[in-house]
Amino acid sequence: MPTAFDLETTLTEAEIVPRIRLTDPDTLLPTTEALQEGGVKVVEIVAHDSAAFDAITELRKAFPDLVLGAANVTQIIDLQSAVDAGAHYAASPGLTMRLVDAARRRELPYVPGVYTPSEMLGAREQGIRLVELFPARPAGGPRFFGAMAMIFPDLRFRAAGGIDDVSFRDYLRCPNVVAVTATWLVPEPAVQAKDWTRIRDLARTACSREIVHH
Repeated sequence: MPTAFDLETTLTEAEIVPRIRLTDPDTLLPTTEALQEGGVKVVEIVAHDSAAFDAITELRKAFPDLVLGAANVTQIIDLQSAVDAGAHYAASPGLTMRLVDAARRRELPYVPGVYTPSEMLGAREQGIRLVELFPARPAGGPRFFGAMAMIFPDLRFRAAGGIDDVSFRDYLRCPNVVAVTATWLVPEPAVQAKDWTRIRDLARTACSREIVHH
C-alpha cells in the first residue's frame, strides 16, 4: 500500500477485490491467506455485524501488507466501526449524503454505490469521482459502462454484482472500470470444505491473467 493512501490508485492496481462474508471465524485467516498467496492485494469484509469488524482488526494484525475494506456499509455507525477496526476504506451498495458526509468527517476513504445516472450526478455534485456500480450485470454490464463513459467521462467505477470468473475480463477492459468485486473467489462450498488450495488457485487464475486495461 502506498504511504499516502490513494483508494483509486490502490483499486486500479489490484483490479480484483474478493469479498468475504464471515460465517465461521475459524475460516477467516486461512481463507485470507489463500487469497493473498493467489496474488490478491485487497480484501473486503461484508459488514453485516460486529464480528465483521472484529475480523478486519484481526486481519490488519495478521496481514499488514493487505488493504482491507468494509463492504456493504449502510449506516453511519458502520463507518465509525470501520474506522475503529482499522479498515483502509469503506464501500456501500447505495448513495446517501449523510454517509458521504460521515465518511469525510472521519477521513475514511469511501466508495458509494450508484445504479442510475441521477445517482451518478449526485455523487459528482459531492465531488466524488470513484463510485461502485451495483448491481452491474442487471444494469447492462460492460455496455452500460461504455454508455456512462460518454456521459460521465470523469467518473471511475468499481463493478459489483453478477460478475463471474469469465465476465470479469470484459468489465476490466472498460476504460472507466478500475476494479471488480470478486465473490466467486470465495465460494461457500470451498470455505465449508476448508479447500484452501481451491481458493488459492481461483485467486491465482484471476490475478495472473493479462487484461488490456485503461
